[in-house]
Amino acid sequence: SNEYAGLLTEIEKKHSPESASSDGLKQYDELISVETHEDDVAETNERRAALEKLKAALEKEQDKNVKQDLEIMIHSTELALRFHEYSENHLIPYHNASAEVYSGLQTLLDDQVSADRRPAAVVRLRRYAGLEAGYTPLADELKKLTELQLAKANMLYPSKARVESGLSRNGLYVDGIASLFKKYNLQGWEEPYAKLKVQLTAYDDWEKTTILPKARTDFRQPPELYALSLEGFGIDIPPAELAAMAHKAF
Repeated sequence: SNEYAGLLTEIEKKHSPESASSDGLKQYDELISVETHEDDVAETNERRAALEKLKAALEKEQDKNVKQDLEIMIHSTELALRFHEYSENHLIPYHNASAEVYSGLQTLLDDQVSADRRPAAVVRLRRYAGLEAGYTPLADELKKLTELQLAKANMLYPSKARVESGLSRNGLYVDGIASLFKKYNLQGWEEPYAKLKVQLTAYDDWEKTTILPKARTDFRQPPELYALSLEGFGIDIPPAELAAMAHKAF
């Protein structure tokens, strides 16, 4: 089961190294997620290839417990791919750049992380700001990703409440980044932080003028997306049927 699960965890570590860092994998500490359409396509293709391997393994596996694990992994991967397909075809995303950066740095700048790992946060900071060779500012990547969705017809914008809530917290995230570096007495973070702060502020200003005015006032999800969300919590009953059951029980 661990070997089969490794097909999926390797994809996650490759495309979400911050998550790998939070799991204690030191070799990922200086890496950051690449938020580009090309990387998204590559990750999706890798998940589809892994899914086919899992399905092939299921047909041959004899151990009932391993088969059960394979079925769970297959369902989880299929659900993730369906979520992705729906999002690609119907949703304008809301990416909170400030929150993503803060989370990626806090993973390393924490009392529970050994002191020898914390300097990697400076490298990660420089990469978020696009100051390392081969890296583009994260804010620019997220803006471009969103613009690709904006160019499509009949897309659903994120809820106004969600966007406003995120924007209202971003000042705290940005100030919190500086506080983390000061707390652990790290060197060389001031210059990339200053550049990143300008980038994050400009990104929020862009969202205020591009996303927020068209954000939907209704927080409810479309039926198809709601059904996918319920399935993500392990509920495969159709929403309408579930609502009828709830009303009857009440």
